[in-house]
Amino acid sequence: LLSSCLFYGFGLGGHPLSAAVLALHVLFTYLMARRIGAAKGARKKRLMALAVVSVGAVLAVFKYYNALVPTLLGAAGGGLARLAFPLGISFYTFATISYLVDVARGDMEPETDFVAYAAFVTFFGTITSGPICRAQKLLPQLRRPRRWDAQRGADALRLILFGLFKWVAVANVLGLYVNQVFENAAGYQGLTLIFAALLYALQLYFEFAGYSDVARGTALLLGLEIPVNFKTPYFSTNFSAFWNRWHISLSSWLQDYIFLPLVWGRWTSRLPLV
Repeated sequence: LLSSCLFYGFGLGGHPLSAAVLALHVLFTYLMARRIGAAKGARKKRLMALAVVSVGAVLAVFKYYNALVPTLLGAAGGGLARLAFPLGISFYTFATISYLVDVARGDMEPETDFVAYAAFVTFFGTITSGPICRAQKLLPQLRRPRRWDAQRGADALRLILFGLFKWVAVANVLGLYVNQVFENAAGYQGLTLIFAALLYALQLYFEFAGYSDVARGTALLLGLEIPVNFKTPYFSTNFSAFWNRWHISLSSWLQDYIFLPLVWGRWTSRLPLV
């Protein structure tokens, strides 16, 4: 937890608001999960809805305030101060929403160890760019004793180096050409723009996949296993396979906490009452 706090502090870029938002987020979701776990029946659902809507609203404010408020208010909104976007807020918001929903569903008990919970939410390997971790998977790993294993350490370092190669040697190099073309798109012909667009798709993959490998390797050094986020998505033969192999932690999160609940909710609402 201390390492995560130091990591997060170094990445703030002079915006203490990010630290305050994260601290309040951790405290609020920890306390709300305890209340949800102790509640019964409809009260449990109401508390879960309140907690999820609250953290979702905070994310929406920071994500869309700077774009929407000046537009809606016109010239009057031009003098309003811009909000600094908190580092990693999307990733830790998704992680805590899944935790709150799992507690409300009864899939897991609310965490009583505040340090373990805070370490889960703020884990430095994933807080800035994912993958999105589930509390059901990571919290038990944080609680159990872990011992150094030389083979695991070698595997972790290999994964980190492979991720850095994707990120630095491939994505960043492709970015040199892509940025040069897109910064002056009007000065280039069609084939060049198409080629740059294809390279951008590769740059995007290698950057995200490289970071995910570094995050997984870092966690593995500490005896933690976090989810694989990319599985060669560009080798997919259809869109469904691509969806299941690109940013897997996000696509599975959307499926489990948005798509399936909506589908099952609509289907069960049509069942005749017996």
